[in-house]
Amino acid sequence: MYGHFTTFDKRKQQAILTACLPVKFDTPTIDKLTLLADLRHWEKTLQELQFHQDVIDIRPLPRDPNYSYYVETASDFQITVAHPSASVQHLRIEFNPNKCNPIDSVWHWLLPKMKNKRISRLDIAIDYQQDLSLWQPTTEKPRKMARWNAPNGKLETTNLGMRKSGNQYRIYDKRAEQIHNHIEPAHDI
Repeated sequence: MYGHFTTFDKRKQQAILTACLPVKFDTPTIDKLTLLADLRHWEKTLQELQFHQDVIDIRPLPRDPNYSYYVETASDFQITVAHPSASVQHLRIEFNPNKCNPIDSVWHWLLPKMKNKRISRLDIAIDYQQDLSLWQPTTEKPRKMARWNAPNGKLETTNLGMRKSGNQYRIYDKRAEQIHNHIEPAHDI
């Protein structure tokens, strides 16, 4: 994201320019990573996978046109497995590196059994330490922008770019999301 924000309110623009207050934020972190890969030995790996200590359950996905199985793990890796004849890569693994537990996880066992590995999605989180509802983020090149407001008029989410473009920015109030989902915020966001 480009390095500046602009406000909608002209008086606030002047106040900000006068005060020269920078936007304060925490260090960026990886919030979600999606890895796609093929398996070297699909059938053998799937049979062995069900006995791994990290695997809680393997259940079929009857309504998914691409993936046949969902693997639930104790370590918070979300794994879906496609049939070898499917037109997609065999494995889709999603996880939050900040929340998953790689020790004794299926990750270390599965990694050497994969080939053609690639990252298909990478979400980066930046926690801003102020209310951004009066700010409009900008990027180096023009992008579509969508904004969602709460019933009280306060900005909840801004999306820059389109989801299908492979390069989308989503800015939202994480603290409000955590409160809405009855999750205690880790710190003042």
